[in-house]
Amino acid sequence: MQPCQPKAGVTALCEPTDQELVERVRAGDNTLYGMLIHRYHRRLYCVALRILRNDADAEDALQDAYILGLTRINQFAGRSSFYTWMARITMNEAFTRIRGRRRAERLETAASAPGNAHHLFAGVPTPEAAMFDREIDHAFTSSVRALPENYRKVFAMRELEELSTAEAASRLGVTEECIKTRLHRAREFLKRRLAPRMRPWMERAAA
Repeated sequence: MQPCQPKAGVTALCEPTDQELVERVRAGDNTLYGMLIHRYHRRLYCVALRILRNDADAEDALQDAYILGLTRINQFAGRSSFYTWMARITMNEAFTRIRGRRRAERLETAASAPGNAHHLFAGVPTPEAAMFDREIDHAFTSSVRALPENYRKVFAMRELEELSTAEAASRLGVTEECIKTRLHRAREFLKRRLAPRMRPWMERAAA
């Protein structure tokens, strides 16, 4: 929301911008953090739900994302919107839960299979596996950042902000067909970039 400009002689009730709230939270007024995240709660919840497909898991991921957002508020550089920054944190938390869920499934399967107790130890992440898991957490974010700017803007509007094709086209001043083409190319770019990094993890999860 743009800061409002009160007319002469009129007292305007203006809501602070995201950046203003961020600065005040950084200064120590943590009570305003609730106002900041309340603006985007529904949209961030939808981000988590699209990944996890479970209401309870999405809520848990979002609560942890809110805690991380507060503890890392000094890292918010303003290069993207506050919503986009929080959406990245939320996605990382959601993907972390997917990995945890798959490990739990493997442990349960191994524990229920007689003679396969040694597989229990395979489900415990080694330092190398933990390092790879952290890489996966950052793979998506870094890949989005590597998108060409015109593709990144479209991807952010359609996938993160959940704008319609028409809304994105209007905001960028291009045709809807152009938006569809750029989104398709952005997805193909991400697929090519993420596939080599995700393949070992997928093979390990399927083992």
